[in-house]
Formats: sequence, C-alpha cells, structure tokens
Amino acid sequence: MHVISETELLERFKKGDVQAFEAVFKSCYPLLKTEAYLLLDDDEEAEDQVQQLFIDIWNKSLYKNIDVSIRAYLYRSIRHKCLNFLEKKRRHERMVLEYAQTTEEVEPEKRQDELPAHMHQALLELPPQRLAAFNLVYLEEKSYKAAAIEMGISVNSLKTHLKMGLKFLRSSLQRTC
Repeated sequence: MHVISETELLERFKKGDVQAFEAVFKSCYPLLKTEAYLLLDDDEEAEDQVQQLFIDIWNKSLYKNIDVSIRAYLYRSIRHKCLNFLEKKRRHERMVLEYAQTTEEVEPEKRQDELPAHMHQALLELPPQRLAAFNLVYLEEKSYKAAAIEMGISVNSLKTHLKMGLKFLRSSLQRTC
C-alpha cells in the first residue's frame, strides 16, 4: 500500500480527486467533529456542521482554494462555520424572543386558537410541515431537537421549515395590516 504525503494529497484534493477527498474526509472527520462539538455543545449539530462543510467544499469546488495544509484549512473552516451557526442561532433566538414579547404585550399566553383572526388565517395557510414545526417550537415551546424527533426530520430540516414559515407569515401579515 502506497502512503500518500500531505503535499501529494493536497495536489490530488485540489484537482477534485474523489479518492483524495474520501481520504481527507476519513482522516479529518473525527478531529473536526470534536472541534465542532466543543464549540456547539451538541453532538448532532456538530456532525451536521462537519458534514455540511465537506458537502460545501465538494459542491462549490472550494478545495481549489486551499493554499495551506488541508488540516489547517479544514480546522479554520469548521471553526468559522460553527461560529457563524452560533451567531445565526443567537439572532434567531433574539427574533423569537422579540416576537414573543410583542405577542405577550397584546395578551399573554395566547395559543393558536386564541390568535387574532388574520394571524390564525395566516397560520392555516402554511404547508402542514411548516405549521407543525411552528406549533411545536413556538406555541408548545419544544426544543429544536425534540420537535425534530417528533416530526421525524433532522434539526436542520426543522430549522428550514421554521425559517420559511416565518418568512411566509411575515409577508402574509404585512399584506393584511
């Protein structure tokens, strides 16, 4: 068996060699997942972020941009990806908190059946998965993980449903107000 030097691996990787990509994935995945876990404190999310990093590198041909060692590039990339994820999560939580505070000012402890008619109607126009995600996370106050398990989808899929659902609700409510 021929042992590949890091320089040779980097050159093959930069050319889009699938076997080099697989070798890099297998050798770097454990280290990257550990680093992601230390930043995110969530095993599933750490796994998702590392996998998404490799998907992005392959699909966007980012491997062509690597000028340093592969490990250094991947380590820096996963840290950046996780920190961006945490910032987006903080922004989302702030937005949810602000939304919750505005609805509490109107009338505390409102549930979907107690919402104003135009808000209730906007919720009913959501596709079933987005409505379920919205109900579980915002009205039943379940965690992303618990809601995703209940719906039988990944946490990232749940977040996508919530993001698209909120976008739809905002535009729908702007049209009625």
